Amino acid sequence: MMRKVTKIAALVMAFCMLFSTTAFAAEKDGADVMPQGESSTYAPAPALTEFYIYRVSSEDQPDGEYIQHTGSFYQTATALDHGGSWLRIVTYEHGYAGTRTAKFKNTSMKLEKTEGFDEDGDRIIDGYLCTWLYTGEFYTGLFSATSKSANSPWNTMNITNFNIR
Repeated sequence: MMRKVTKIAALVMAFCMLFSTTAFAAEKDGADVMPQGESSTYAPAPALTEFYIYRVSSEDQPDGEYIQHTGSFYQTATALDHGGSWLRIVTYEHGYAGTRTAKFKNTSMKLEKTEGFDEDGDRIIDGYLCTWLYTGEFYTGLFSATSKSANSPWNTMNITNFNIR
């Protein structure tokens, strides 16, 4: 009887060790399913290196606008006049965030959607597009957000005082 228990314990231990050595680097949300027969091991999560506003849309501007980021130029306000009963802001994160927050008019926004992307085709998620939702009448206001790296807690990036017109 003892030998049977030992064999079962050894099998359970082997399974746990095999599973624990597989490091999942990304939130999968079912979006990036590995094809059958492929390895399911992922690389360690890269540190957060970029964080900015990617897109803004609202009830008054449902098609929205992309926010420009080229070189050292960062747009500090929307070019279009936004307003209405809802506002969606998509933030771009290169790397992996452990915690993220966003506020509009000093009110917390709801993280509506997180979508991973693979920029270089290596089957490793390089970062995320996060969609933030604000509901309530508005015509102008300030947006701010914070993203803290998952594997470098001291690596915090901020967006401060982006003006939504």
